[in-house]
Amino acid sequence: MSGRYTYSYDNRYFVEFDFGYNGSERFYKDKRFGFFPSVGGAWIISNEKFLKPYQHILHNLKLRYTYGLVGNDAIGAPSDRFFYLSDVNMSDNGRSSAFGTDYTYSRPGINVNRYGNNNITWETATKTNWGLEIGLNNNFNVLLDVYSEYRRNILMTRASIPVTMGVLANSDVKANIGEASGKGMDLSIDYSHNFSRHLWIQARGNFTYSTSKFEVYEEPDYDERYLSMVGHPLSQVRGYIAERLFADDKEVLNSPQQSFGEYTAGDIKYHDVNGDGIISTRDMVAIGYPTTPEVVYGFGFSLGYKSFDMSAFFRACARIVLDQSFRYSAFRKRSCIVESICR
Repeated sequence: MSGRYTYSYDNRYFVEFDFGYNGSERFYKDKRFGFFPSVGGAWIISNEKFLKPYQHILHNLKLRYTYGLVGNDAIGAPSDRFFYLSDVNMSDNGRSSAFGTDYTYSRPGINVNRYGNNNITWETATKTNWGLEIGLNNNFNVLLDVYSEYRRNILMTRASIPVTMGVLANSDVKANIGEASGKGMDLSIDYSHNFSRHLWIQARGNFTYSTSKFEVYEEPDYDERYLSMVGHPLSQVRGYIAERLFADDKEVLNSPQQSFGEYTAGDIKYHDVNGDGIISTRDMVAIGYPTTPEVVYGFGFSLGYKSFDMSAFFRACARIVLDQSFRYSAFRKRSCIVESICR
């Protein structure tokens, strides 16, 4: 069920209230429904009396604000359609057992692929947006949006459950425990002009900046705080720190042991971040930008004369890891980061 209420006064002040009351079959009956309201307002400042004399220059000046709650039930894998139901394989031949004096009689075992969880529910996001619209000389239009978001109830796999709980090691237990925040801005500038009855041009430029970070993340209570995902972007790349190349075999023997692959003189020497004498996954740190671009920008134009026209648009992104590899062998003999390469 959804509803909307709108009100406007004198083509200057606008208010709108929306709500959605939604249900999803993916959740247990007492977690199935969610109420997601939002409210927004706008003020067309250019229609105020004190700006009437300047409308030939400033034909549009509008300020907008919205605040609302959004729900998402498309969480987990496609196989997680019903979170509250267990997925049990009653005929797992990989866990079969043989019986009898000559072990000729066997029966399949039982395996729990997923434990049911009646408490899993909607992932929610509280969103806020400030908007500004400016129209100049009937040629330029500027749109600016500044927004923030806080996500709660992010579905995550529990990091550490004692074996004394009786949970199978290969069966993930999931819960709504993650939280993340994001913020950014969108800017676009449009220009249009008719030089004559037959010749016209339109142009547009846009710029987007967006960043995010985990506020709460399901992970062990690390002694090494740099291993934590909290405070880092959602798509943060992690890797080893390359110090230099091993000078000779003597240096190899007198350096911290690297726990991945074979290595000799001339291979990469990695930094022992936690100082335990072993290069392992506990020495991986946050490296560079995330795999999702934080900056996207572009510009383009359309030009027409009578029955002919042409258009072009150029787009680029920045603050992003462009290339990744997780194969150690591909980067031997090179002084770089094994887990990621930033270009």
